[in-house]
Amino acid sequence: MPVISKIWSRHKILAEIKYRGYTTIKLDAKLVLRPNDIAVSLNRPFPKADKALARWLEIPLHDLWPSRYDSNGARLVQQTNPNREIIRGSSKMGEAA
Repeated sequence: MPVISKIWSRHKILAEIKYRGYTTIKLDAKLVLRPNDIAVSLNRPFPKADKALARWLEIPLHDLWPSRYDSNGARLVQQTNPNREIIRGSSKMGEAA
């Protein structure tokens, strides 16, 4: 018996949108979002569109994007460049050397 994956890839989400008779642009209009908000959400975190899409699909936010949200729906903060060291303190930018 085949195993049904519970992981929602961007392709699976897009397929579900199309299966329900929508395009991302039509869904943006239905959910009162700006054009391309859903398309952006499929590629990177976009909390407003992420939440609207999860509600429309009737899937918990953390099930739809487990790498973006925890089980309470709180956003998981990801460092964009994990190899970059974060330096706290005042900036010397613009000062003469």
